[in-house]
Amino acid sequence: MVQRVFLYYFDLEHDSVEKLKKLEKNNIIVREVPFNCNHAYESTVFYYKTFAIKDALPDSDGIIYSDATNAFVRKDKLRESLVDDALFLPYNDPRLTNDYWTTDLCFEKMQAESARNMMQYWAGFQAYGKSDKNLQFVNEMHDYMLDPDIALPNTSIKNPDGSNRPCREHRQDQSVYSLLIHKHFRHNFYDPVLQSKYGDWQTFRVHDDTYRVNESVVVMSSRESKHGQMRFLSE
Repeated sequence: MVQRVFLYYFDLEHDSVEKLKKLEKNNIIVREVPFNCNHAYESTVFYYKTFAIKDALPDSDGIIYSDATNAFVRKDKLRESLVDDALFLPYNDPRLTNDYWTTDLCFEKMQAESARNMMQYWAGFQAYGKSDKNLQFVNEMHDYMLDPDIALPNTSIKNPDGSNRPCREHRQDQSVYSLLIHKHFRHNFYDPVLQSKYGDWQTFRVHDDTYRVNESVVVMSSRESKHGQMRFLSE
């Protein structure tokens, strides 16, 4: 099987684009994110993530989406871990339910009120086989993110519904992703083994001082460069 990397960019100077296009060899595919909506290039709204996933899946047998700050530290047979031909990683802390991280307007416009007390799913690492079900899912996720009432506000706005409402901060694509999993009846159980391999351990440690990272099993280490760990860039 041919393995390819899809590299998406937006709002770059011409010289930077030319440098990227020189990478278009060794199975690296470079594509521009189009300006499909007014918030398309807002870095903390994350529309571009949903575009990249929707755009890459039809041209692949399957895809892995990983945030740029994540680091792969060892190889693994990810396909063996897919459930219903996808990998969705839920959180397991009551402080991480949708109600606290999704605006009232997003719930309303996605018609997903019943998802309020369900766990959020981490959108920083996703995997999909190419199937009609997954193609429909990623297209819907992208289309919802075109709507500013659903995608916004960005992460700088705290208590977006007011201090008397539960939402502390809207999570944009992660909110849409989590609500859509609920709407499609595709919930997964919290699996400690999968979470040890691919999960958002940085967030687990923030909410649980006793959480310990088992470095011997980690496959994808979350948010490394975001928190100043640049070990792979120095090698």
